Amino acid sequence: MTNSTITCVINGNAYKLNVNDVNSLQKVPEIESKQLINLLEALNNQQQIQHKKIESAVSRENRSQDIVTDVYEKPGRMNEGDIDALMKKLIVEEQKNKKPSLSKKSICKKILIAIAIVIAIIIVF
Repeated sequence: MTNSTITCVINGNAYKLNVNDVNSLQKVPEIESKQLINLLEALNNQQQIQHKKIESAVSRENRSQDIVTDVYEKPGRMNEGDIDALMKKLIVEEQKNKKPSLSKKSICKKILIAIAIVIAIIIVF
């Protein structure tokens, strides 16, 4: 990464800043330099938040792939403990993806809708 000159406009005043040029850095007044530092800190915080989001997404993906790769990484026959561990992992994964079963309330609602449709058809004809 090269240290190129950056043109920065703060409160309508343009400054050409370079890390290696001390004179250009000293030309910025203290109030405006504090504003620039606050802006850079906010930018740095935003980048750290984005990196954390990416890292958490990657770790979640790695954890879900571990379920499958654990089985294939072990050569030879699986012993009883491996089979039990695999079954537990598969059951947990299936429960996460499982849709909720029909409740009494939803069944009653569907029956009432069907009865209402039948009554409407009888009345019309």
